[in-house]
This record gives sequence, C-alpha cells and structure tokens, in this order.
Amino acid sequence: MGVTVKRRPKAKPTAKAKPTKGKAKRSDILIVVRNTLSKHQPPASRFRVSVETDDDTGEAIAAYFQIRKGKQDHAQDFARGAVIADYNKQGHLLGLELLASCSVKIIDTVAQNESAAFRASIKRFMRQSGPRGLVAIR
Repeated sequence: MGVTVKRRPKAKPTAKAKPTKGKAKRSDILIVVRNTLSKHQPPASRFRVSVETDDDTGEAIAAYFQIRKGKQDHAQDFARGAVIADYNKQGHLLGLELLASCSVKIIDTVAQNESAAFRASIKRFMRQSGPRGLVAIR
C-alpha cells in the first residue's frame, strides 16, 4: 500500500489579507492512499471529514467521512441506521455518514470488499479525525 501526503498550496495574499503574526496557522492536508494489493485496483482514496454541529451547543450531530471520490450508485444502512455507507457501481466504499455514536469496528462490516490493510487505514483516519461524541475509539 502506497501513501502520498500532499500539502495544499497556500493561497496568495490579497490586498485585504492581514498578516498572521502570533496566530496559529491552518494547513490543509490531503491524504491519498493507493491500494496496490490486488490486480483490480479500486479508485485512489481521498480521506476527508465534514462535521455538522448544533448551533446552540456546538455538539457534533453528524459526521461524513469521504473515503474516495466517485459517483454514488447505492447506499446502505448499518448499526440500526447509525451509519449510512455510500458505494460505487463496483461496490467500493466512497464514504460513510455517522448519525449516532459508533465504534470504528463498524468498518469491518461496512468495507468488507476492501483489504484488511485499507480497512485499518480507514479506522485510523476515523479515530484521528472524527468527533469524539460520534466516533468510539474501540
């Protein structure tokens, strides 16, 4: 399995941009994982997460984990509706939405068609990137 980490290019400052002395800098990182374990290569992975929060409390309501880019062919519910997984025509996992607290072990069920190494990388991504209220570490 090959992993490529790319930093996104910084935007050029505009006339309105203020210097960021003393402030924390935000760097967007795009992680691309290519599965090279099988002859039939699934599309390159593109891990991203987006989180929906409650405006009043700031608590996470839902999280969507994009695993790959692609056109969704079908979706399937898991864990009594707590997880919705999107798949392409070939059955490769494109992404999953967590609507309630769920263990990362659900990946073993959701991504059965993926290699064990790739499932482990998805779990690691979810543990590191997901809101603690929705992603149970174990």
